Amino acid sequence: MTRAEVRREFVRIQQQLHTTVIIVTHDMAEAFVLGRRVCVIDG
Repeated sequence: MTRAEVRREFVRIQQQLHTTVIIVTHDMAEAFVLGRRVCVIDG
């Protein structure tokens, strides 16, 4: 599975379950693809 496929599958599962999910990533593009809200923590 490619990273893009994993992201699509993750979104599909999250939408199917109708639940809140917290994802920690260092990839800003991935954060914007997966999230409706993004929090940036510096420090």
